[in-house]
Amino acid sequence: MIKKFIAISLLSSFLVVGALPLAMAETTTTSTPTSTPVKTHKPHPELHAAAIDVTCIQQAIDTRDSALSTAVDAYATAVKNALSARQSALKSAWALTNKKDRQAAIKNAWLDYRKAIKKARKDLGTARQNAWKDYYSSKKSCKVMEGEPYGGQGADANL
Repeated sequence: MIKKFIAISLLSSFLVVGALPLAMAETTTTSTPTSTPVKTHKPHPELHAAAIDVTCIQQAIDTRDSALSTAVDAYATAVKNALSARQSALKSAWALTNKKDRQAAIKNAWLDYRKAIKKARKDLGTARQNAWKDYYSSKKSCKVMEGEPYGGQGADANL
């Protein structure tokens, strides 16, 4: 008796599930899309090519990229100095005969190196942000409102 009940229940559920898409297809309605008015935008006078002060924006780009180049040079110098200091400190540490003193000196050499690298990265990030902030300010004074579609500040995020 229970087997018959389960079989009938399964069969009826399959029929309902199978017939459901057919029932839904019969009740669908079609609608015609309504036309919406097309908005036309007038270009801003600031964006028009004749209104852009090309010399001004070129100077802003030169200033920004020079600042970024200087920041990268300073970062590279700081990393080289950190590596040199680490090298000297580790060589001196390994020359120590007392094991405790040697381990402490090695630990301090690595800690100092990590601090120097962290500071160099922070200084680079700050310089990068300042260069872009100054660029955006200069760009605004040049009356250029356009963005840079294939670049921008994010392109220099990995410097």
